[in-house]
Amino acid sequence: MKRLLLTLFICPVLCSAFGQQETMPVELIYFNYQLTGLAVLLSWGTATEVNNYGFNVERNSGSLWQTITFVMGSGTSNSPKYYSFYDTTVASGKTYLYRLKQIDNDGSYKYSDTLVVSIISGIKKNKNIPPLNFSVSQNFPNPFNPVTNIKLELPQSAEIIFRVYNIAGQLVFEDHYANVLPGSYTISFDGSGLSSGVYYYYVTAGRYSQAKLMVLLK
Repeated sequence: MKRLLLTLFICPVLCSAFGQQETMPVELIYFNYQLTGLAVLLSWGTATEVNNYGFNVERNSGSLWQTITFVMGSGTSNSPKYYSFYDTTVASGKTYLYRLKQIDNDGSYKYSDTLVVSIISGIKKNKNIPPLNFSVSQNFPNPFNPVTNIKLELPQSAEIIFRVYNIAGQLVFEDHYANVLPGSYTISFDGSGLSSGVYYYYVTAGRYSQAKLMVLLK
């Protein structure tokens, strides 16, 4: 009996002292990223939540972790919940680390695994085999919200200029990719800052050019 009483007395003290090391009652089922031009789309989901206050999204681009936003949690839930955040404050050529700090209502917390994201540009090479002809595909998906992809076949090296215009002919986006080698590429376009409507994209690569319509539907 004495041993049992001693255990009951010590356990609450230990739990309080090491509360931040306990497993939090939030089951994180995934934490992923997607590059969308010069932006990083972070997405994560939970299977269940108990007293979940929310998530600090933390980023490390050197030696220090910094909180770049806070996303409110769902409190207590027995159904899957989904979250996302666009980080538009990144620079081409840099590598960033991301993690989630899940915070409970009582202040306890735990960290997710770390994502490593290298920012190249809004264009990604699919294969090295030079195509015979220049072509620009219809964007997919279309309509889109907010990200869409355009496949490009480039038969010879060139600077690629990607422009987006609204229906009135006003330039709303422009990006340049210098010294692109022959091959097959995908250009990702993020229309988060634009309103719903019809736009057309215009791709120029040296002496080649092509334009197509696309629809942003929010």
